[in-house]
Amino acid sequence: MDAERTPMATTVPFEVPYDRVAYHRYRVRLVAKERIVAPPERLPNMLRGTFEMAFRYLVCHNVELDCRTCPLQGVCPYPPVFRPTPPVGAERLSKQSDLPRPFVFEPPLVGRAELAAGDVLEVGLTLFGAANRSLPYAVVALRSLAQRGLGPTRGRLELQGIVAEMPAGERPAYDASRSLVSIVDEPVRLPHVARPADERATRVSVHFLTPTTLKRDGELVEEPIFGDIVRRARDRLSTIAAFFGDGPLTIDFAGVGRAADEVRTVEVRTEWTRRTRRSSRSGGVHETSGFVGHAVYEGRLGPFMPLLRAAELLHVGKYAVWGNGRVELESVQ
Repeated sequence: MDAERTPMATTVPFEVPYDRVAYHRYRVRLVAKERIVAPPERLPNMLRGTFEMAFRYLVCHNVELDCRTCPLQGVCPYPPVFRPTPPVGAERLSKQSDLPRPFVFEPPLVGRAELAAGDVLEVGLTLFGAANRSLPYAVVALRSLAQRGLGPTRGRLELQGIVAEMPAGERPAYDASRSLVSIVDEPVRLPHVARPADERATRVSVHFLTPTTLKRDGELVEEPIFGDIVRRARDRLSTIAAFFGDGPLTIDFAGVGRAADEVRTVEVRTEWTRRTRRSSRSGGVHETSGFVGHAVYEGRLGPFMPLLRAAELLHVGKYAVWGNGRVELESVQ
């Protein structure tokens, strides 16, 4: 999305209307029934690819058919989650080739390369906006994923339960003992993640917990420059809001980028992590490499904190649905 060329009326200093996106955050509990080979660096692609395949086989009457030519496209739950199209009237978004998906997987950050029978695997799953209506389909797809198995040995698992992580505490969303899905109708808005000190922030440490893939002018960025992070967080929040929330952000996109370039980088400790994934559809191998580590920034950070807080949930950069671009803020001063 060429957001830098989009003229807006407001000027910097600015406010980010990040209440346009609601979310539901779930914790999925799986238990291995047999040995599973699932190295942590491969697990995200295994989960995402198998989840999509299970979801489509669950709802699709003809998996060989292109969704764009399917007569059921308007009522099928598969395209809004995995093959979204721009909202009506969103001409600027219609030119995007890499459209956002309304979910993010968060596999464990550390783990063993193999699971033994009885080992527990907990995975985070966040659904944005209207995608929460697909929770029953997601539950059945996850149960199918567990039964089909993961990894080269196709080790099977059992979906024991899913809980929704709400501001007031956990709520059960799926209980395997009763085979019952409970829709959690209370969405949480992104401002819930704000902190009292955010508006006055002048220093922040950003941890890049999983490979973060950013591009500038089509080229990979190998270090976390603050302006690049803010631009990608801004664009991702706006497109998620446009597709699955209350509409795109109405801010001075170029002004946000220019102001972000004035924030100083005072420390960078990152390393490049090479990752690849194999497409379950085409069989092709794609690069999903990125940097991990942390960086410290100083400056007038208050206006940017909503975008950084949103990035903690939405992730930032490419391959977010696999869990890439997962960030965590620390030491906000």
